[in-house]
Amino acid sequence: MSGGAGGRRERGVGGGGSGAGDTGDTGGYGGIPELYGEVILDHNRRPRNFGRLAAANHVAVGHNPLCGDRVAIYLRVADERIEEIGFEGVGCAISTASASMMTEALRGKPVAEARQLFERFHALLTAGGDLREVSV
Repeated sequence: MSGGAGGRRERGVGGGGSGAGDTGDTGGYGGIPELYGEVILDHNRRPRNFGRLAAANHVAVGHNPLCGDRVAIYLRVADERIEEIGFEGVGCAISTASASMMTEALRGKPVAEARQLFERFHALLTAGGDLREVSV
């Protein structure tokens, strides 16, 4: 194999390589830039808003029995706005990074907008593979 240090090919998100999702010269995995991998790695190494909120007035807990990921999201909502948000969890890099990025995206948003974002994301995941059916 070629690539990477010492002739080793690096594996991971957006790392290219042979196999499912590889598209040749487009950066691998549908052309996702290498930066995407760095964003995931950064949020995994240094998750934002990690920890339980003592003043949380809303809590949601999720568990993926297929892989064992567990996450708890803590919100402090005031006047229908997400004032504070935090999370705790155990899981893979994608799970931790996703929770971290979600907390950054939702902090300060109105609850109605957060619900809208959830519905759009859920639609993306359940569109049966046809993303043309989902408006983003």
